[in-house]
Amino acid sequence: MDDGGDGMLDHEDFRYGLQDYGVHLSDSEFKCLVQAFDENGDGLISFDEFLVNLRGELNERRKSFISQAFAILDNTGDGRVTLEDVANAYNAKEHPEVIAGKKTEKQVLQEFMKQWDTNDPDGIITPDEFLEYYRVSGAWNALCRGRFHRQWRAC
Repeated sequence: MDDGGDGMLDHEDFRYGLQDYGVHLSDSEFKCLVQAFDENGDGLISFDEFLVNLRGELNERRKSFISQAFAILDNTGDGRVTLEDVANAYNAKEHPEVIAGKKTEKQVLQEFMKQWDTNDPDGIITPDEFLEYYRVSGAWNALCRGRFHRQWRAC
């Protein structure tokens, strides 16, 4: 579907990709679909926008597991996750790049946090950022297979 290989679908890619899979839409139906998928209105459909719209919203069970995972990271209980919280939950001393002397523990933990600290990259992870990560990311597949809640309950 992504003929350009850039992780983005322009309208032509999207229309022909749908047709390749047997989905034939009128111009007005296609326009509505593009508006639904192109959440940021830039005229392109990113990989994340595509996946989010195919998957739909998270159900309450998944949201509950995500909230529980956030609570584990937020060990101070103040509704936000800081570098200190992550350092209390994860030991980076055995990380291969720390052992090799390429990175400090702090650098490894900061990189780890970046996956969630996306809406406002300020070094603080909010519940909304955490939820959004799992709504968009490939980790959604882990949620579906039940590994996610086993991973976090083991902490």
